[in-house]
Amino acid sequence: MNSNKVKVMKELEQKVNKQAVHISQIAVNEILTNPDKKKEVADVTSNKIINVISDGAKEFKEKVGRPMTYSEMREMFG
Repeated sequence: MNSNKVKVMKELEQKVNKQAVHISQIAVNEILTNPDKKKEVADVTSNKIINVISDGAKEFKEKVGRPMTYSEMREMFG
């Protein structure tokens, strides 16, 4: 692996994971205070997390110069 790619992958993994955890924590708090909106909150949360991952993929492409492969995506985001 090229060192720039490894650096970018590590940075993006940390950034995306931090954002996903934050989004999830907000969702849990929202569900606890509004249990009737559980499905709605889950749907919105899923979309937000997908957007964060998509933004990470775009940033990877900008920094590395090509789209990430499926295996790179799995390595970074599970």
